Amino acid sequence: MRGKIDLDEAVRTLNKHNGLCTDGAINTYRKLVIKILQRNNNEENEEHIITISLLRDILYRLANQYRSLPSIEKSSIFNISELLMVIHYQNMLYMTRSMGLKDITAKCAITLLKYPELIPSDKAFYQAGMACRDQGNINLSFLLLNR
Repeated sequence: MRGKIDLDEAVRTLNKHNGLCTDGAINTYRKLVIKILQRNNNEENEEHIITISLLRDILYRLANQYRSLPSIEKSSIFNISELLMVIHYQNMLYMTRSMGLKDITAKCAITLLKYPELIPSDKAFYQAGMACRDQGNINLSFLLLNR
């Protein structure tokens, strides 16, 4: 329980103060994204959804900063962009689910399957399977939930 609160507080702190924009900082951002995305369905409450949204804003600012620095390696720009995209799709999944946009929710959940190194595979397949079931695509839902 304490770790979850610390992660949310870390994201709020990063949002208040601009995070470091160095090659070495990407590993820290990666660990933060992985820890937040590892939360199970019981831990995904309103605070978690807000944290995902704040983290998306933080990573967007950082991606722009990384692109503007000439001394940053291309691999670092790719890595921060990858973190931004996985958090963006997770945020979109929550937003579209709350708006009742089942088709787009399913597309976002399926797209998250592209990032097995950042989001646990069992969680990604479960999210995608349930979103497809809610959409009415039972065959794809069955396939995804049996992975």
